[in-house]
Amino acid sequence: MLRARSPTHRILTEETIRKNTIGSLQMKDFEIDNMVSIYPNQVETADKIINYINDEDKLFILVIGETQSGKTGIIYTTIKALLENSNNIISIANIYIVTGLSSIEWKQQTKSRFPEFLHKRIFHQNELTAFSDEIKDKHNILVFMDEVQIAAQPDQSIHNALKNAHLFGKDILHEKGVKIVEFSATPDGTFHDLMKMPHASSKIMAKSGEGYISSSYLLQMGRIKQYRDLCGYNKKTGQVDSSVTENILELKLDIDNYSVPKYHVVRTPCGSRQDITIYNIKQVVGETHYNFIKHDATNKTTDDINNILNIRPEKHTFVFIKETVRCAKTLTQTHLGVSYERYRETPNDTTIIQGLQGRQNGYEDNEVSICYTNIPSIEKYHKLLESAFEDKTIDWNSNTTKFNNGVLSGKKTFNDPMNFFSELSPTEGDESESSEPVIHKFNTFAEAKQYYNSELKEKLCGRGPRTRIPDENGFILSTIGKEKMETRTRVRTYEELHHYRKWNLNATHKYTFYPYYEDITDNTTLKWVMFHN
Repeated sequence: MLRARSPTHRILTEETIRKNTIGSLQMKDFEIDNMVSIYPNQVETADKIINYINDEDKLFILVIGETQSGKTGIIYTTIKALLENSNNIISIANIYIVTGLSSIEWKQQTKSRFPEFLHKRIFHQNELTAFSDEIKDKHNILVFMDEVQIAAQPDQSIHNALKNAHLFGKDILHEKGVKIVEFSATPDGTFHDLMKMPHASSKIMAKSGEGYISSSYLLQMGRIKQYRDLCGYNKKTGQVDSSVTENILELKLDIDNYSVPKYHVVRTPCGSRQDITIYNIKQVVGETHYNFIKHDATNKTTDDINNILNIRPEKHTFVFIKETVRCAKTLTQTHLGVSYERYRETPNDTTIIQGLQGRQNGYEDNEVSICYTNIPSIEKYHKLLESAFEDKTIDWNSNTTKFNNGVLSGKKTFNDPMNFFSELSPTEGDESESSEPVIHKFNTFAEAKQYYNSELKEKLCGRGPRTRIPDENGFILSTIGKEKMETRTRVRTYEELHHYRKWNLNATHKYTFYPYYEDITDNTTLKWVMFHN
């Protein structure tokens, strides 16, 4: 691919040398003061990143590493190596660390791991407008994006930040000398978009260091268990499912097996279901021998949950959280016992990997902690890792991936080649036509309703699927297509519905939902399918 010569501003200046020399000395002081250790696997990955940074054709570098494996350390090591390189033209004043996470915890934790001179160039989601304004007129910029899968879709925070900084377009990136290094354990659709422009991007599978405890290892050791519903509230009946008691008793048995008191972190649903979950647990385990703490946006005594976990508990203590403690957060393991992820009938695989189980991974294992989560998500994740994320037969459920006709692909993200290579046609390099809907199959109506409420309701603002009434033979009929009414309302197979998957989908009608039968002569083989944009 032909490209203009490197612009004249891409030269090493005395000002850059001076700032980088000072920055390098400050990093050495920081390492001494904070007992920072740099490990061989981090140096190896940093060397690869720098090689790609020095390749003028490469605009994007994606680094994939397991949760808590030391990705922040890789960023630190890369910056340190750049500052020590006398030929490096990127000034420390032009190095940024950003994320689509809105977490203040992420910013506090990240700042604690870098010298103070970098703190003012660390931005989380709510500060990305300031980030855009600051880099608009700069050249020779290096941007590290942490948890790149967050806020990655069109018109979300990361997309808008790059757009507002006028960084869409390969020629602009080359002219300004911009390099973007993306990090995640679960890159999802951002990975699929980058792989459509291999000439401009590279992928690095970061190795974990010696002593790293992975989810695969914990699963083999029996320290990951299948989560179940601890709430069980049925809105229609106003009752709690009786199976909840058995689920909580299983949790109680694990807690009572500890010889010393531990903290047990439980992620609850939001709203009234949180109160129901807590009530259920208290009813089953009793309140005499346990303490209970709420740690969420409206009920907390400290901003950092580790301020709780650092103190040895006097007796077993439940810590109830809601939407906190997800990707990038490191939990103190010393007094951690059981962690319990929020149950969903149709789990988001990325949310599972980045949730409480992901916080259990790393180098500080206490050898006794247990996590209840969705085991199939972990099994799928390690298949993806083994294939370097190239296996497209894995049904991975996330906000920016889709699984159609047995093929995993990405939804559009800010990494979409169309944002940078305007000469491409809208479908060039894509696995399917851009107009293809997302397809989800469900075994029950309840699963479909749960999927709609958790994944689509906030975007579509509708009631979602409504209950269908069977006919006199016990079949639920589908009306679809352009045939006469008397023939187009009938029992359907999935193959028929798939043929009409784009029918009636438009800007106003954003999803369709149908029953189908695996055997159209047997009303017990009922399944459901949803098509949406």
